[in-house]
Amino acid sequence: MGFRILDEKVYLDDLLMTSKFGDISLSGNSSFAGVLDYRASIKLTKEESDRMKGKAGNAAALFTDKDGRVVLDLLVKGQSPKPAVSWDTQMAQARLAGKAQQEIDKAKAEAQAKIDQERKALEEKARKEADEAAKKAAEALKGLFKRK
Repeated sequence: MGFRILDEKVYLDDLLMTSKFGDISLSGNSSFAGVLDYRASIKLTKEESDRMKGKAGNAAALFTDKDGRVVLDLLVKGQSPKPAVSWDTQMAQARLAGKAQQEIDKAKAEAQAKIDQERKALEEKARKEADEAAKKAAEALKGLFKRK
């Protein structure tokens, strides 16, 4: 964690905290006058994530990471002690776009694997048919030469 004081503001550069509910990452600043401007990312524990999924259903799945943990991106802005807390829609969009790209990449990889598997099967079938045709041709040639 790093922090600096500049222009009557305390800047936090990625403060990481752990609680029984999950991991919290906080970046932003607070002024000496008590004005807060932070981005918070809360990654719930697996247990809390499962509990939230049970309550929110499919909607919670949109906010899960690769480990199945729900990640909540929040903005904390305004005057202390009652700042406004809202969804960080930019971060949520970026996470969803990344998740969509992962699904696209996964589907591409699965399709390519299936194509490769079918190609190998067709190549093997063609090789066997070519071998059989070569054997038949060799037998036919043997038969021609035996007659003479």
